[in-house]
Amino acid sequence: MAANSVPLSRRYRNRAEECRRLAEALHGAETQLKLLRIAADYYWMAMRAAAFELQQADELAGSFAESNTKRGSSDARRRI
Repeated sequence: MAANSVPLSRRYRNRAEECRRLAEALHGAETQLKLLRIAADYYWMAMRAAAFELQQADELAGSFAESNTKRGSSDARRRI
């Protein structure tokens, strides 16, 4: 699967999880803390990306519904 077909929010969540797993595998507290902070940043970015993706989907659905409403009324006129 191409990287562009995977939503950005999912890619950020995957990176956050990867950082968390790596932090668990390490023994240095300072390094663990840095990786957990990075993971938290990726998680925050994932949440922002997901909100943006939902907004885009909502706008697309709205424009699709609007175009179908216009098309439906013109189709009805043709049948009369």
